[in-house]
Amino acid sequence: MRKILMKVAVLACCAMMASCAGDVADSIDKAIDKGLQPLTEAQKRAHREALTNWSVGSETDEEAVNEFGYAKCFRVMTLTEGYTGSAEFLAPGTSADDLREVRALCYWTEPTDKYYHINVGTLICHKSIANDVLAILKQLYEEKYPILSLMPSLFNNPKSEIVLHNYSFCYSYDASGEGYDVGDKHRQGLAVCLNPNPSYYPKDGDKAVTLFTQKGFTWNSQCEFVK
Repeated sequence: MRKILMKVAVLACCAMMASCAGDVADSIDKAIDKGLQPLTEAQKRAHREALTNWSVGSETDEEAVNEFGYAKCFRVMTLTEGYTGSAEFLAPGTSADDLREVRALCYWTEPTDKYYHINVGTLICHKSIANDVLAILKQLYEEKYPILSLMPSLFNNPKSEIVLHNYSFCYSYDASGEGYDVGDKHRQGLAVCLNPNPSYYPKDGDKAVTLFTQKGFTWNSQCEFVK
């Protein structure tokens, strides 16, 4: 009788585990189905336009990238009037000829996410580091290193907002004095702040730290890489 009861208990336990496993599997399947839903035509159009217009901070997708041209997604360019036309843009003693626009895609996923986003980005940096920064960002993207955003410049953005939204940036100057109190290296375009939210700081030995330090940047063990 005792053996029979034990067998019943084991079978009941197995049945419960199978049921739970089935629930988990169903949840995973639903999540996958949701994540793999085909893009609407409106979304596809928006993703293509994000690249053709180079709309910084906008999302795109691999199909749009292939259509646009992968090589055009990673480029060093001279600054357009869209940047230099602002009186607040240039720090005293800095010439627009000294700066470059580094266009790159960035890959983002939360540690618990099963899916990722491809975002359009730009960093403004000193011309002396532009090619190195481009090579690093391209390799980080190809290895799916998570970077939420690459922002060209930051005006009147307090540090709390930059940290909250995890805005990565390089050159920055705020004539009003109301924004992020950046140091001289940022005003020169020689410091890259990568994932400034402490929850996403680069970690010792990770790919970003390795690539930047190989190119001669100094890492401050937080988010800054300085040349």
